[in-house]
This record gives sequence, structure tokens and C-alpha cells, in this order.
Amino acid sequence: MSSRRTPATGGSSPYAELFTVPGSKAFCLSGAVARLPTSMMSLGIVLALNHLYGNWTIAGTMSAAYILALAAVTPLYARLFDRFGQRRVGRVALVLQVIAMLVFAFAALLRVPIALLFVLAVLMGLTQFSFGALVRTRWAYALRGPVNAKKLNTAYAMESAIDEVVFILGPILAAFLATSVHPVAQLFVPTLACGIGGAVFFSLKGTQPPVVEMVEVTAASRDDVDVRDAMSNGGAGNAATERNAAAEHNAAAATVINDAVAHGIAVNGTAANGTVANVNGAGASSTVANGTVATVAAAKNAAASAEFSIHQLHRHGPRPKSVLLYQGILPLLLVFVTFNMSFSAFDVSVTAMMKAMGREQLLGLQLAMFAVGSCIGGLVFGAKEMKGSNWRHMVEFLALLTIGYVLIRFAMGNLILLGFLSVLSGLCVAPVFATGNLVVKNTVPSRSLTEGLSWITTAGQVGASLGSTFGGIVLDVADYHTGMLLPCATTFVTLVLAVMGWTQSRRHTARTRTSTRER
Repeated sequence: MSSRRTPATGGSSPYAELFTVPGSKAFCLSGAVARLPTSMMSLGIVLALNHLYGNWTIAGTMSAAYILALAAVTPLYARLFDRFGQRRVGRVALVLQVIAMLVFAFAALLRVPIALLFVLAVLMGLTQFSFGALVRTRWAYALRGPVNAKKLNTAYAMESAIDEVVFILGPILAAFLATSVHPVAQLFVPTLACGIGGAVFFSLKGTQPPVVEMVEVTAASRDDVDVRDAMSNGGAGNAATERNAAAEHNAAAATVINDAVAHGIAVNGTAANGTVANVNGAGASSTVANGTVATVAAAKNAAASAEFSIHQLHRHGPRPKSVLLYQGILPLLLVFVTFNMSFSAFDVSVTAMMKAMGREQLLGLQLAMFAVGSCIGGLVFGAKEMKGSNWRHMVEFLALLTIGYVLIRFAMGNLILLGFLSVLSGLCVAPVFATGNLVVKNTVPSRSLTEGLSWITTAGQVGASLGSTFGGIVLDVADYHTGMLLPCATTFVTLVLAVMGWTQSRRHTARTRTSTRER
């Protein structure tokens, strides 16, 4: 689980090298635009509902309901993307998402009853999926192979920085639209961004990862009459004839299997990089290699393979192992639940502070300071060589962030000092997200990568909803000074959980090494 990085060759920037990958600029930029709702909708709901009903608890609870609904379905969408492909699932899901967002925005504009608005918020959440996970999965496919492992680390750090850029622009734009245009205008803009960015993203076929499905192709039995005849015939002439026949059958089998791969099916083996299966004799397991079909053990086996159609192929074997069962994933998800609680509690507390000070027009800028620091931290983290495990890096950054929140708590009311401390504290945020994604990448198999990365998003969304809810309740019964204690407490809990996850990871690594030596 090391995240060692070396400087890019030739003195060029590691980020510049990433964009030499064909199609990377298009999917990276469109994915960033499509992610704008993640930084605007939750805060947009709080701003709109507080304006409409003048109650922080209602606003925070509705935002939490939206995020919890989103969190509940994110792994399901991720499984569908892994199973059927990004383009095939994404086009349908995107249409539903845009429609649901528009319906909610117009309902808020028309001030429908609060109960109906809650229902629409939940329905809107149920249509959301993680564009960040889709983009990171494309990077993993574009930079596949051990040669590009260090570039992938840089790509994930850059994506964390892009997330922060989105969170810089999102709050500023949401606050500006809510205070200067209309209290619900901030609900329409992310809908437009999602529709345009998502449409472009799913139109990009060249960088879409292939879909893998396990199937069984049964070879002819050795007792088959034709197989026995082929094996009993001798002589160089017969051997040459059999080789020619096998080659012809290989070509026929290749046609069928290539069709299968085009539909995301790996024949009786494992698939990678859009390749085709190798059919071995006597029903042996196959491996996939470079778009070719290897020699078939017997002519009958190849002929039997050629007779299969796409509709005759079927799924085979046990269901894939759940992502949640891999070592270290559950502790990591707990880390991101509490980690993201701190952000939403911080946003709600700062929002209440700015409103109490009569500086609501500066709300977006003040919230963006934290994201500015995170963006800088992510870019620096991705460009530097980091020694040691990802878990260790996470613990170090969380310790610094905990100290930062404590300092922010004492700077409430002083906007200049608060902004400065927010930038410094934010330097630790994107690296934590990057290391978390790298832990997932190094733990789960590639066929489940989108699902694994989406679980990180889901954990974050659950944490954000809890932070909004508890933050709203605290603000209604106390003040923003008390509300800012929540980020301090939740980040400290996150640090403790990360230390536990790191300890568990080290023990697992030690056991694995011991077992390897014993063999």
C-alpha cells in the first residue's frame, strides 16, 4: 500500500504528463463540470429552506434527507456502472437526475407544502450518482499497468484537488445566486451543469473502461467421437491438417468471443483492457491476452466454442466478493463518515455566523477559503514523493486538521484570521481524500473499482447529512460558537478511527508476509 512517487522524467510536470493520455482532458473537464451539484445542492437546499421557513433545523434536516437518499443508492449505481458500462447506464441515469433536480427546484420556487418538498428532495437524492468515482475509474483504466502506477497516484491527487476547485466555486456561486438573484436560483444552475457536463462525459467512448462479465464456455469432452478420431489419427499430413482446421476454428471462435467482449463478456476467464479469451482444451480455465485467441487443444473444442452465440453465453461462478468484505474497507468508510461530518457542520456554523454578522454576501468567499487550501494541498501532495503507507499519511494529515479546527474555533468572528486559518487547515483535506481513494485502489479488484470508490463517496455523504442535521439542531438551541465545536470533535474521532485502521492494516501486512515466507 505504498504511495511512493518519483518526479516525472524529463523535468516535465507530472500533471502535464497526465494529459498526454488521449481523451483525458475531455473526461476530466466534463466530469468536473458534472460534479458541480455536489458542492451546491446541499448548501442550496439549506439557503432556500432557511429563507422560505426561517428554521435551521428544517433546512438542515431536508439537506440531510437528500444526502442520505443519495448515499443509499450510490453503491447501487456504481454496481450497475461496473456491470453494464458507464455509457449504457449513465445516459438513462443522467436524464432521470436532471428531471428530478428540475422538479425539486420548481417546487421550491412555487413554495409547495414542506412535506411534499421533503418527498421531492428524497426522490432527487435517489437519482444521484458519483461522477467522481466514474472519472477515477477512467483514470485507472487509462493508466493501467505497473509502469503507470505513480501517474495514477498523481491523477487521484489531482482529482481530489479538482473536487476542491468545485467546492471553491460551488459555495460562492450558491451564496451569490441565493442572495443576489433569487433564493432558489442556486438550485437551477447545478442542474444545468450536471446536464451539460454529464452529456459530454457519457458521449466519450474511447476512454470508457470495458465491462467484464464472467461466463462459462464448455469444451467438448475427450470422449467425444470426433475428438477421439482427431487424437487417434497420426502422421505429419494429418497433424498439418488438424493444425489448419484448428486455425480456422480459432478464427471462428475469435469472432464469437470478440463479439462477447464488445458486449462486456469475458469467456470462461478474466478480462482486462478490452481483450479476448483463450480457449484451452478439456474445459480448462482461460486467460485473456491482447485481443488474440490462443491455440486450441483440439479441433472439436474450437468448433464447439464457435457454435456459441452471445445469447447462449451465461454468467458462471459465485457472485463477486462484496467490496465491504475486503480488508480495511469498513474502517476506511467509518473514517470518511466522521471526516465529512466536520465539513457540513463547519459550513452550517459559518453560514449562521455570517448571517448573525450581517455579512451573508461574503458567505461563499468565506467558505471557499477552506477549499482553496485543500486544492493547494492536493496539488502539492500529488507532485511530491511520499514514503510510507497511505494510512500513515492519512493519520498525519488528520492530526494537523484537528489542530486547525481548534484554532478556527477561537477565531470565530474575525473574518480575516478565520480565512487565513481556513486556508492552512484546508491544506490537509484533499490529501486525506487522495490517500483514501488510493487505499481502495490498492485493495479491491479492478472489476469492482467504481463500486469501491463510490463507497467512499457514500460514506462521505452519510457523514455530511449527519453533520448538517446535528449542526442545525445545535444552532437552533445554541449559537455558532457552540456549533463550531462539532468539527473539532468529529475530526478528533476521525483521527482515532484512522489510527485504528492503520494498526489493522499493519497487522494484516505482517501476517501476509509471514504466510508468504512460510510457503
